[in-house]
Amino acid sequence: MTCRIPVPVSGRAQRVGSPNLFVPSIILSNVMSLVPKIDEVRNVLGNSSIDLACIVETWLQEHIHDNIISIPDFNVVRLDRVEGQHGGVCVYIRRTIKYKVLQNLFNTNYEAIWLVLNPPRLPRGISNIILCTVYHPPRADDHSMINYLYECLTIIEAEFPNCGVIMLGDFNKLNTFRLRNGFNLKQITNFPTRGQSTLDLILTNMKSFYGDPIKLPPFGLSDHVSIKVLPLARSLFPKPTFRINSRDLRPTKRLALSKYLEEVDVNALVNVQVSCEKKVEILELIVKTGLDVLLPTKWKVKVSNEPPWMTQEFRGLIHRRQKALANSDLITFRSLRK
Repeated sequence: MTCRIPVPVSGRAQRVGSPNLFVPSIILSNVMSLVPKIDEVRNVLGNSSIDLACIVETWLQEHIHDNIISIPDFNVVRLDRVEGQHGGVCVYIRRTIKYKVLQNLFNTNYEAIWLVLNPPRLPRGISNIILCTVYHPPRADDHSMINYLYECLTIIEAEFPNCGVIMLGDFNKLNTFRLRNGFNLKQITNFPTRGQSTLDLILTNMKSFYGDPIKLPPFGLSDHVSIKVLPLARSLFPKPTFRINSRDLRPTKRLALSKYLEEVDVNALVNVQVSCEKKVEILELIVKTGLDVLLPTKWKVKVSNEPPWMTQEFRGLIHRRQKALANSDLITFRSLRK
């Protein structure tokens, strides 16, 4: 099988995008021939706030021009199957989202479109979003496909650190365990998409930013249901957490430790030892025993309202900067301001 992919000009972000956009809303659909269903697809996208529509089994051929499948306010990137029938994938991207096709990951043996997306706004800690739309035919080589996807994700991990990944499409019976385990991806489609089988999957490392997938009717006479995933409201995004290990220093606990040290005959236990090293060791053991029993350390999980990069060191630098400003030390202030 060989494929053809057009080389589109990268989409240009406009100033009319949603001010609340963090991660894109997505529809995934196996349409089984896009051209006769294009009016239905246009109607759905035109009357919704969907940012991305990932279409598999487009059945498009080289002679079908982009104008036939165009949708207002969306750019389209397509990958047609040249030899044989059926197959093919395409992605509709809202024009407010800047994107680029990752041509270096294109392989004529596989039907997969790789895009790097830069929406107007992203959650903290995510540099950009990598989107991969896949169609894996039922009779294709599973082992070869997994190796290809694994190699592509390895390249992406090196080239785009801290990126979000969304890999979706019709995988048929492909076992994605190796991809999920190797790149911390979660499969979030939680209902059958064709009969009693879940063939259309959404794998992502941004599960916490999305609500549960929504089942939609298929387009036309396709036997695959469509899937819609919407981002959570900003207020529902997970807050950064961290663990601290500390002792219980309440006054009652400290008083108990004080009484313990008063009751222990430290001199008697230390003086029986011959060497200084042994005496120090016994003294440390007495104190440590009291601390571990009466003031044990406990792990606590705390939720931070600050961004993850606001460390104690960074907070200290801000304090020094403000102190320099208050003391009219402009040289130190300018240095710390940078």
